[in-house]
Amino acid sequence: MKLTHLILITAACASICTGCGYNNSNDDTTDKLSVAVSVEPQRYILNQLLDSSEVAISTLINPGANPETYELIPRKRMDLERSDIYLSTGVLPFEKAITTTLSIPVADSSRGITFVYGSHGESCGHSHEAGSHHHDNAPDPHIWTSVENVRIMASNMATAIARIRPEMQTILQKRLNTFNIRLDSIDSSIRRRLAHADSCFIIWHPSLSYFARDYDLEQIAVGFESKEMPAGRLRQIIDHAAASKASVFFFQQEFDSRQAKGVNDMLGSRLVVINPLSSDWEGQIDIITDALTQSHK
Repeated sequence: MKLTHLILITAACASICTGCGYNNSNDDTTDKLSVAVSVEPQRYILNQLLDSSEVAISTLINPGANPETYELIPRKRMDLERSDIYLSTGVLPFEKAITTTLSIPVADSSRGITFVYGSHGESCGHSHEAGSHHHDNAPDPHIWTSVENVRIMASNMATAIARIRPEMQTILQKRLNTFNIRLDSIDSSIRRRLAHADSCFIIWHPSLSYFARDYDLEQIAVGFESKEMPAGRLRQIIDHAAASKASVFFFQQEFDSRQAKGVNDMLGSRLVVINPLSSDWEGQIDIITDALTQSHK
């Protein structure tokens, strides 16, 4: 009987110690910053500033969704409210409807960015779009497709986090400096590779307006509000693309169009699938640059 009691007491002590250990583990994670972002490229930026032991990141827009027509569902809204801070892009339509009603701090990642306005850049002379689907006073929302814009976004995000976690300011600044050096290298590589590449490309949805602006390229968009394009207008765009000798056709994963393959066949261009909403921002930029470079070989 005494041996049985001893075993029971030992097991109970072990259980208590295990419970204490579990609680201590929870205490260690309570200081982990919880950050919500709108799109996956913001996750990439945030990962350059803080590692997984310091921050937990949640993205509002699911993979494959269209950020320009996205609506926040109630479950996502509840998850968002549990975050320590929300880093918006500052340019997506759905953000305007929620940022003023949130109970958590909100920071605009786009502050200081020079926007492309109009039909995804048509007013800037570096983009030609088949059909206008943005109001002229609305900026092109794909701000993260520019290296320089990502530099600005990273600075804004670091500043916002340091505001609510002052103890992180030193490490944030150090990693921001390192990231800026990396961005310098990426930008130099792009400019070097594009020096003798095609100056014009075709795209279904005009999501590379900022990339085109930064590197003096012409973006010819053949999508029409995600609908079937009128035959006459489509013919004009195809003629323009052919005259410009554009040989690369970028197609985004979040769009599904039967017309895209037909247009590509008519142009004899090379279809390259891209995902501007990927968390592998650097990899996508490399795919885009490489496609334009290879088209000239």
